[in-house]
Amino acid sequence: MACGGPAAVSSQLSSPVKDRLMSLQDNVKIVTTQLTSGSSTRQHGSVFSRAKYWSDLVSRANLVSDWCTKLAVFFSKPPAPKLEECGPVIHGIENSILALVSVYYSLPPAEGTTLNKEVQKSVIDILNGVETLSTIIITNGCNCESDCLKETGGVWNSCERISQLSKDNKAATLRIFINNLQLLRDACSELEEVTTGDGMDELELALGDGPCNDDDDVTGGSCDLTDDDKLLIQSCTRLVKCCPEGVANISRSITKYGDVTTSDGIEQLDAAATIVMTISPCVDNVVTSLYPPINQPVVMQSVAELKDKMLVLVEKCRNFEFCKAAHFLNLDDMKKEILDSFESISKH
Repeated sequence: MACGGPAAVSSQLSSPVKDRLMSLQDNVKIVTTQLTSGSSTRQHGSVFSRAKYWSDLVSRANLVSDWCTKLAVFFSKPPAPKLEECGPVIHGIENSILALVSVYYSLPPAEGTTLNKEVQKSVIDILNGVETLSTIIITNGCNCESDCLKETGGVWNSCERISQLSKDNKAATLRIFINNLQLLRDACSELEEVTTGDGMDELELALGDGPCNDDDDVTGGSCDLTDDDKLLIQSCTRLVKCCPEGVANISRSITKYGDVTTSDGIEQLDAAATIVMTISPCVDNVVTSLYPPINQPVVMQSVAELKDKMLVLVEKCRNFEFCKAAHFLNLDDMKKEILDSFESISKH
């Protein structure tokens, strides 16, 4: 909601208060930059306790939330507070942020890159919320109660999400797999709508606005799906379907056999998470390439890239202990289906 109306004198911030808030804003930016760049030094304790780590992280996040609530109350309506009134609260926010970040840095890298990135993102979300809250107050003083309370709610939500984070690298990796699996299933659904629908109308419905939605056909090709186009889409759909099926089976393997008690187990989980995140963008490229007018060289380039990424996933999985232990996972069959699907596409 935009802030409007002339401000009363008592609602404007004094120079000392504004300067103090700007100092808070600058300090938060510095910490955020350090977190993003990884320039700060990690703490190295002798023993790491997961239970203590998560208890401490949640409690520090709650402190940030509490202090931000107090700040919002001060500035939610006139009169604007004096520095001696709001200064201790601003100081409390700074201390709680430093405590939160300190706990984050006590998470050893050996616990897993995937887990570390998930926690890092959530802590940065909190810092961004605090920075935005301070910006609103600096810009509008006490004239934007709704905006101030709305952003405070955003900080609350970010702080509450800390308790919902993955607690180890196995859970963090599974979260990556589940999120990507949903994206892959959505892509399959889109292509199935195209192949079972009636030409262009179904394509527009499934894929959204495409080049043929414009009045002028700038591509110079036909916007109608030919019979060959439909057969090509069906063949591409077969390859795309290999992706969620394979990812789902590997996800089952991680659920049952993923190991976070050894460094090798944790590293293998990280490797799996890194690879699976490359699959969905390739599937998106395949789907996009099937907009009419279909350019077959572009389609072939996109499906070749997808095939290569899936084969990398298959071959890497051969060395992962959680895949070796999963008797229900047949990587040879997966590879054969990928290659057969690609060969079918290549015949068009």
